Amino acid sequence: VAILLKAPAGISLTSFQPSTFTGGSPWIGLVMCFSAFIGFEATAIYAEEARNPERTIPVATYAALLLIGGFYIFSTWCVVNAVGAKQLVSFLASLADPTVILFRLAGQFVGSWLAFVMHLLFLTSIFAGILAFHNSVARYLFAMGRQDLLPRALSITHERHRSPHVASVVQSLSALLSVAACVLAGMDPIAMFTRVSIGGTLEIIALMAIASVAVTWHFRHRPDHRLRLRVLPALATVALMVVLILSCWHFDTLAGDRSLLVRSMPALVPLSLLAGWMMAQSLKRKDQAGFGRLSRAEA
Repeated sequence: VAILLKAPAGISLTSFQPSTFTGGSPWIGLVMCFSAFIGFEATAIYAEEARNPERTIPVATYAALLLIGGFYIFSTWCVVNAVGAKQLVSFLASLADPTVILFRLAGQFVGSWLAFVMHLLFLTSIFAGILAFHNSVARYLFAMGRQDLLPRALSITHERHRSPHVASVVQSLSALLSVAACVLAGMDPIAMFTRVSIGGTLEIIALMAIASVAVTWHFRHRPDHRLRLRVLPALATVALMVVLILSCWHFDTLAGDRSLLVRSMPALVPLSLLAGWMMAQSLKRKDQAGFGRLSRAEA
């Protein structure tokens, strides 16, 4: 609000012109924007803990997309107006650390006290983000333990809270060991987390594409809701595959590291698909073996 009231060059709508979207490297920008939205699908993993998941999970998902997307658009547009559309690139290049731009603008347009508050909020948001990652991983471990893909003990829930507390403890220990390994090796844990999380982004994009294919195939014979059950999932599949290919192609740019280790990370996508297929075959054999031991009446 302060920027819009005090914008030195006035309020500009250049950010919303088609030429702005097509200029520079739009495909890399698209991939980075997609990476910024990774996590909205995490609402689904809380379905078992929601009172009315059929309603609350879709509402939470759409609300997250609309609120976060709208806030990203508004705040970024304000930054452009604060610096000036034509001066933005040169201004960012003049900064030793471009990530401080929001704090600098806060001090310039409001006061140093707001920059201080924003630093505090930034720290708490990092903690909230780590907590969100922790909860997601813990519930994935819980689900895999329940399917016997990992030790069964991971599927144990708390007697009172019904939360996957064993999986949560295992995730805490694995995070502690990972950070300790980085410290002992003299590596920056934050930098390593960033690179690994970008690698995880590739995996999630692949999972979304596979889910879109599954939705299209599963509802292929449904005559109703053709747009929602067949057309839109098919379009989503194509879009996600394009984003996945672009992410792999420009992965070193996204990670900010051109080392051989980082450039080889996209190979995790086909390797993970192969591992998932092998796990699926193992589950299928277990199910068939269990079904074979049942009597006809039990079956």
